[in-house]
Amino acid sequence: MKKINKTFLGNIFSDNTSGSGDILLELHKHLQREQKMLEVFPDLIFEIKCQFKTFQSVQNYLNELEKHLRSNKKLDDFFKKQNRLLENIYLKIFEKNKKIFSKLSSIVTISNSKTVFEIIKSIRRQNPKIKVYVCESRPNFEGRVLTKNLSKLNINVELITEAAITSIIQNVDAAIIGADIILKNGNVVNKTGNNPLAVVCKYYSVPFYVIADKSKIS
Repeated sequence: MKKINKTFLGNIFSDNTSGSGDILLELHKHLQREQKMLEVFPDLIFEIKCQFKTFQSVQNYLNELEKHLRSNKKLDDFFKKQNRLLENIYLKIFEKNKKIFSKLSSIVTISNSKTVFEIIKSIRRQNPKIKVYVCESRPNFEGRVLTKNLSKLNINVELITEAAITSIIQNVDAAIIGADIILKNGNVVNKTGNNPLAVVCKYYSVPFYVIADKSKIS
């Protein structure tokens, strides 16, 4: 009997620099390739859930996948639906908030968020001179990954330490971050360092935006 490729899953499980958006996309691609094995190894979904307890979009995705498996529906239909959702989600976020994004000429962010990355790309198409400051996000330095990816697109980006936030924040239009979980009371769970950034923004009256889609809602 063919065994499911757990080496790939192991690489996803050990990824400590990618945000939930990138994790979900890679996981989706992998499970789509291995969809015939999901019926043979149903415990695999539970194992993945345990690995990504704080990534609500992954949890919601896997919950929907379980429903399809239990109802004996074709998994092809599930993956086609998810392909459409994942393909259009960032464009929808940008279009719904275009009035806000179009006013930004300089922003600061932290860590490495797929959502933030895609939104910055869209902002850049509106404003090629957009300036981005990225906090390096210790201890895993996820911000360095985002900085590198933005640099590849020739976006004006500068990597800063969290200690430099106070001096930078007074020179930007807004701070934008992604989210791992949005709780029912509106509170946001995200990477270490987001709270100090929010506090500094409040102190200096700088807008602080959390960018996320509905899959992040717990």
